[in-house]
Amino acid sequence: FIGDELIATAHAISDLTSVAYLADVAIDPRFQGQGLGRRLMDRVMQDLAPLGKIFIYSVPEKLAFYKKYGFHDLTTGMVYADGAALQRLQNGGYIR
Repeated sequence: FIGDELIATAHAISDLTSVAYLADVAIDPRFQGQGLGRRLMDRVMQDLAPLGKIFIYSVPEKLAFYKKYGFHDLTTGMVYADGAALQRLQNGGYIR
């Protein structure tokens, strides 16, 4: 936060046993390039890596960023989405 304004966030879901899903890492475009994504990911990895598995879905241009943290490409993965949700995924580069 800067004042009352949210400028960066990360959102994860976990069973707190063996797996986590990192749903969002988002930085306000005005503040990108200042190390906020790295700081968020450092904290995410500190909290979630001990679980053993963290899944994330990323737009293609951010894959290299996550690979720096030890993430690997999956050979399998599927999503169910219809209508507007499917269109957003396609437009965002999430679906081949």
